[in-house]
Order: sequence, then C-alpha cells, then structure tokens
Amino acid sequence: MCASPRLLDSVGEPFRPETLSALPCVRFTGISSASEWEFVDGEKRLTVPIKSMLTCNQVGASMEACAAGVGFGRFFCYQVTPLIKTGKLVTVLTDFEPSPFR
Repeated sequence: MCASPRLLDSVGEPFRPETLSALPCVRFTGISSASEWEFVDGEKRLTVPIKSMLTCNQVGASMEACAAGVGFGRFFCYQVTPLIKTGKLVTVLTDFEPSPFR
C-alpha cells in the first residue's frame, strides 16, 4: 500500500486498513478486479471495501495517479520501489500486508 506525501498531508495516514473505506483509492486491475482489498491482522484476514477514484488496467498509469495524489494504491513492491526511492510515494499499512506470492 502506498500514497503520495501530498495525499498523506491532505487526508492523513491510515493506521488501520478499514480506514481506506472512507479514503480515495486508485485500483489497478492487474492485481485484483474487485472493489475490495485484502489485508491481514495477525492470523485474521481483513476484507476492506474501497472507493475507487480511478480504475486502471495499466500499472504505470495507476502508479502515476497515486504519485499525483489521486488516491491510495496497492501494488507489488517491485513495481513501486523506484517511486518510493525518489519520495514520490510512501508505503502505508505495512503491518497489514498479506504474505508475498511465491
């Protein structure tokens, strides 16, 4: 999960996944086409409905929208690492990330 510093300044950093239900999000359909995002809280699975301000089927467009402050985004870490290194995106909710795909 990530967002731009500008968006975080505007709406604040979410400390629980459920908070995302009331915040703007950018949905990349390459990860999931659902309007819900999954998280984990210890052993418990959380499903959070999101409000998609923008839905894209291209990861680059989705990431750039997040970097522009359109909403929170959910991506694979290798996809957003360059934008995180440059400070255009910041990770959030890392304690609730699902296990990596293997």
